[in-house]
Amino acid sequence: MEPAGDLLAYFEPVDHKSLVFTHPFHYSPLGSTVSFTTEKTGGKEFEKAKLVIFSYPGSAEAEFIRKQLYSLSSHFPGLPVIDLGAFRKGKTMADTESGLKDVIAELSKMQKTLLIFGGDMQATHTVYKAFSTLEQNVNICGVSAGIPLSTDMDSPSAPYLNKI
Repeated sequence: MEPAGDLLAYFEPVDHKSLVFTHPFHYSPLGSTVSFTTEKTGGKEFEKAKLVIFSYPGSAEAEFIRKQLYSLSSHFPGLPVIDLGAFRKGKTMADTESGLKDVIAELSKMQKTLLIFGGDMQATHTVYKAFSTLEQNVNICGVSAGIPLSTDMDSPSAPYLNKI
């Protein structure tokens, strides 16, 4: 199996046929330029992609986010984008975290830009830990109703932003 195939085994393809990219204005929506993995997807589309998108396992909001994101106008028509789908859950949380770290490390080595959405605060911290082992800069965007911070930096229950 080629390297792309090994990585694709970590993902459950998204039902991209349920994502509708129509808009009353005449423009090219991002969703019309994205390649989606399927059971038949080969490594060629994956290899040429510069932006790799996937969702955290068990993310209830992932489909909603995809619909909204892919309906937006694409201002980068030459940018190869692939949506790998949803990351598969491991048998345990530790398995999921380990697999996620491996995938992020491998995609980063391939110089892919990642867009990962869904999950909870612990998921954000897991993604951060995966990048921090690579000793490179990380940009994280979190959307939340509040900013979880604590003055008790050493507490094991300190919010993920304190740990980052």
